[in-house]
Amino acid sequence: MKPIDLIKQLFLENIQRGIGRRGKPYLANYMLKNGFNIMNAAEHANCPSAKYFIAKLREIALL
Repeated sequence: MKPIDLIKQLFLENIQRGIGRRGKPYLANYMLKNGFNIMNAAEHANCPSAKYFIAKLREIALL
Protein backbone atom coordinates (compact mmCIF):
# COMPACT_ATOMS: atom_id res chain seq x y z
CA MET A 1 0.00 0.00 0.00
CA LYS A 2 1.31 3.46 -0.90
CA PRO A 3 1.64 5.90 2.01
CA ILE A 4 -0.94 8.29 0.51
CA ASP A 5 -3.44 5.43 0.24
CA LEU A 6 -2.93 4.56 3.89
CA ILE A 7 -3.34 8.20 4.87
CA LYS A 8 -6.56 8.43 2.84
CA GLN A 9 -7.89 5.30 4.55
CA LEU A 10 -7.02 6.61 8.02
CA PHE A 11 -8.53 9.98 7.14
CA LEU A 12 -11.79 8.26 6.19
CA GLU A 13 -11.82 6.14 9.35
CA ASN A 14 -11.07 9.01 11.74
CA ILE A 15 -12.63 12.06 10.08
CA GLN A 16 -15.43 10.27 8.16
CA ARG A 17 -14.47 12.30 5.07
CA GLY A 18 -12.11 11.69 2.24
CA ILE A 19 -9.67 14.17 0.79
CA GLY A 20 -11.38 13.94 -2.58
CA ARG A 21 -10.10 15.78 -5.63
CA ARG A 22 -8.37 18.32 -3.43
CA GLY A 23 -5.69 15.70 -2.87
CA LYS A 24 -2.29 16.18 -1.30
CA PRO A 25 -2.34 20.01 -0.97
CA TYR A 26 -5.58 19.80 1.04
CA LEU A 27 -4.14 17.04 3.19
CA ALA A 28 -0.94 19.04 3.83
CA ASN A 29 -2.93 22.12 4.88
CA TYR A 30 -5.16 20.01 7.11
CA MET A 31 -2.15 18.44 8.80
CA LEU A 32 -0.48 21.81 9.39
CA LYS A 33 -3.65 23.33 10.82
CA ASN A 34 -3.98 20.38 13.20
CA GLY A 35 -0.49 20.44 14.68
CA PHE A 36 1.74 18.44 12.35
CA ASN A 37 5.39 19.14 13.10
CA ILE A 38 8.21 17.76 10.95
CA MET A 39 10.54 17.66 13.98
CA ASN A 40 8.10 15.39 15.83
CA ALA A 41 7.83 13.20 12.75
CA ALA A 42 11.63 12.98 12.52
CA GLU A 43 11.75 11.62 16.07
CA HIS A 44 9.36 8.78 15.20
CA ALA A 45 11.03 5.42 14.57
CA ASN A 46 8.88 4.67 11.51
CA CYS A 47 9.60 7.94 9.71
CA PRO A 48 13.15 7.85 8.34
CA SER A 49 12.22 10.15 5.46
CA ALA A 50 11.50 12.97 7.92
CA LYS A 51 14.89 12.41 9.55
CA TYR A 52 16.51 12.54 6.13
CA PHE A 53 14.62 15.71 5.22
CA ILE A 54 15.74 17.49 8.41
CA ALA A 55 19.35 16.33 7.90
CA LYS A 56 19.37 17.68 4.34
CA LEU A 57 17.89 21.02 5.45
CA ARG A 58 20.63 21.33 8.06
CA GLU A 59 23.26 20.41 5.48
CA ILE A 60 21.97 23.05 3.06
CA ALA A 61 21.87 25.66 5.83
CA LEU A 62 25.59 25.16 6.45
CA LEU A 63 26.54 25.84 2.81
